[in-house]
Amino acid sequence: MGSLEQIGKAAGVIVFPIAVIIAVTAVAGRRAGALAVFALFGLVGIALLLAGAGRIRAWLRLRGSSAAGPDRVDPGPTEVAGTARPLEETVEPPRADDETESLVYEHIVKKKRRETDEDGTREYWEATTNDTVTVPFVVEGGNDAVVVDPAGADLLLEDSFSERDSARREYVRRLDPGEAVYVAGEAVHTTEVDGNTDGRQYVIKRPETRVPELLRRVYDQPFVLSDSSEDDAERRLLWNGVKASGLALFYNAIYVGLLVALLGGF
Repeated sequence: MGSLEQIGKAAGVIVFPIAVIIAVTAVAGRRAGALAVFALFGLVGIALLLAGAGRIRAWLRLRGSSAAGPDRVDPGPTEVAGTARPLEETVEPPRADDETESLVYEHIVKKKRRETDEDGTREYWEATTNDTVTVPFVVEGGNDAVVVDPAGADLLLEDSFSERDSARREYVRRLDPGEAVYVAGEAVHTTEVDGNTDGRQYVIKRPETRVPELLRRVYDQPFVLSDSSEDDAERRLLWNGVKASGLALFYNAIYVGLLVALLGGF
């Protein structure tokens, strides 16, 4: 699908629900600030729906194909499975031994906050740390290897560290050298990228597109990285999509309920 066609379809997906939200909330706008507030909440609901739909769509795309070995990679959308090895450098993950080296890690810290105002006291979780660090690495398998640039990938990694209590939650997820790895992305010839590729023929990276960031998961080829087999990666992707979609439906149900209540006051 060409970039212009992608952008056209993406615009249709997002512009129509925005127009509906603005039209409906315009009626509620007779109360000061209602239009802006409800339109903003509506946009958040759309973003949540797109996030869940994108993951489920990626699962549907990937479940119908199989991962190849690094020696059978062709240009274009591809899936590869093998063993992760360093290409040039590694990174030092948090909450690990001094000798631990990683190729990718996520570090998330959430703290419970409490706010009190005229409407009462509410509690919520705030992400005080949300770091993702990656370096290019190699996937080995058979008699060959392919380079992976993981920047921007949808990471499906197991917890390597997890600590939770009533006021704080911390997680570290990482991919280490020597671990099994599954990657779905776009393979391009090494002449099309900058940086060291150690003589490898292809690099798997994030697909190039003009589609806005919000809609990438809905219209782009999936870009997924998991420290697991292909089957496990697909199960994780589906479960993430189900969770995101469930949250979106719950949020939008509340949004619609508030709109109905507000409109009923006129």
